[in-house]
Amino acid sequence: DGEVEEWNKARKKATGDALEVMSDVSEDFKTLKAVQQRLLTWKRRFPKSYQEAYVDMSLPRLLAPFVRLEVLGWDPLEDGQTVEGMDWVKVLFEAESEEEESELIPNLVQQVLCPQIKLALSVSWDPASSGSSQRAVGLLNDVLIYILDAAPDAAKTLCGEVVTALSVELDRHSAALGLLAKGDAPSGVALKAGRRSFLQCCKVVRHAALFREIVSPLALQTLTMEAATKEMLLPFLQQVRAQAPAEAVVLTKLLYDSFPDEWLERPQLQPFLSFRKALLGER
Repeated sequence: DGEVEEWNKARKKATGDALEVMSDVSEDFKTLKAVQQRLLTWKRRFPKSYQEAYVDMSLPRLLAPFVRLEVLGWDPLEDGQTVEGMDWVKVLFEAESEEEESELIPNLVQQVLCPQIKLALSVSWDPASSGSSQRAVGLLNDVLIYILDAAPDAAKTLCGEVVTALSVELDRHSAALGLLAKGDAPSGVALKAGRRSFLQCCKVVRHAALFREIVSPLALQTLTMEAATKEMLLPFLQQVRAQAPAEAVVLTKLLYDSFPDEWLERPQLQPFLSFRKALLGER
């Protein structure tokens, strides 16, 4: 929470500083729309010199500062602002040259928005939160439309950040579960603490499945089935089963329901499914 708060403070300060810098700029060059209009006028009136100056090739670098200024105060996971609804995108869509638009907007999305989205996934996304995770899915679906073909490496980076954030969140709860699973019979207090960590892990598993149409299903399955279920959650369930079978049934159902139906057929889950079958057979 402290890291997120500091990030928000820095973002607001940067926005204010940038606006102050732009306050002395001439109106002809103060906004993206003004600059774009001057470039279009140049292209219409003096096409040869425009072409010789390789302006089209330079447009992403030329316009990026204006886009960066607009999105300085943008919180990708909280504002609910789509890429299409941003002012700079509207300006470029309204430009007369359709040829420029086809690559210009994806290039600017890659250069300016993708780093900011990557940071938001790392800092402000809570993988254990349903609302935050759904917003992250919507955000990626929105931005990938622009970069999936034009900038596949940038798309891969964002998807990799999702897996990393999920892994970090699971690791946060692994210590308590690991100690309980490897130690002697835990006390009631220890089991209660372990239960909280277990429930958080179930949430992360459930929310990881939300990304299965975006992120590599294999990466998500490896993380949730092997790293989480096999190494952390199943050993904890075995401890709970030895002391409180009824509680083990409840927790086992929660984990089982966290996986999408098609994942339950994967061989990586077989140890957990065998445990579940044996547990339910005892009742």
